[in-house]
Amino acid sequence: MPKTETLREVEEKVHELALKPRNVGQIPELVDLLAAMAQVEDDPESAYEELEWIVREIGQAAVPVLLQTLQTKEPAKRAAVLYLLMIVGEPGNTEIIEAAKVALHDKHDLVRDTAVGTLAAAADENAIPVLIELIETLETTSFYHVYAVAALGRLSSPKAIQALTKRLYAENRTGSTNYVIEALEQIGTPDAIAAIHDWKQSEFGKAHINQQAEFLLQSFDVAPASSWQEAIFYTIIDTPDNEVLRLDQDIRFLAFAKGIRAPELSDRIAHVLERSNNPRARKVLEQWRNEQ
Repeated sequence: MPKTETLREVEEKVHELALKPRNVGQIPELVDLLAAMAQVEDDPESAYEELEWIVREIGQAAVPVLLQTLQTKEPAKRAAVLYLLMIVGEPGNTEIIEAAKVALHDKHDLVRDTAVGTLAAAADENAIPVLIELIETLETTSFYHVYAVAALGRLSSPKAIQALTKRLYAENRTGSTNYVIEALEQIGTPDAIAAIHDWKQSEFGKAHINQQAEFLLQSFDVAPASSWQEAIFYTIIDTPDNEVLRLDQDIRFLAFAKGIRAPELSDRIAHVLERSNNPRARKVLEQWRNEQ
């Protein structure tokens, strides 16, 4: 099909396709549209959502056609096929898993990156070694790294504990830290939970918590009090019931402990903490008042 150059053209073509009855014969057009969308400068989010809805309605009948279309010589279309397989494929589909493994070695970055998401969506126990290799080699700031981490959490295999733990101690890990902690908690063995707690007590964990607390403090400085006081309050009312929320509270209370000592922030933070019955809130307030 001719190159689609504008967001409006993409959205109109997708909408026209959405109005037609569903059938596997629509797959080539879906692939063409998705490949064209990758060339649109503006983000065609609504068009993506509509395309995903179409392929989901076609269902598993789309998989054989997509796998056959994956043989195309056009990299943008190969990436589009892998994306659609990621949406419609079911965990444990060995054909999708094997196709994604092959695509991981494609010479085009877009195809390789999309293959990570496809493999993560379809992964079963047999894919764990490949997923572990991916999280050890992908940049931790890559969104596709997050797909692989989340898949390991979903599969809940203790085999992944060591690799996931290494990710917590990696450089430039900030964007994926919560996903790694969530994956370890999903695995849920004593060793997995201990890995989270040991990291939080390590220099790496403390540095991460301190860095995120500083970022939060900066948001306090630039945002009107009314925009963050209510939002912050509801995150510190109760004791969190999972490790990601516990880490978030650690960051927030460290930010409070730092910020309440800043004259320009002390009154606003004290107002938030005074409304909470959380023991940690009372401790921060008490320490600050004793210093006055």
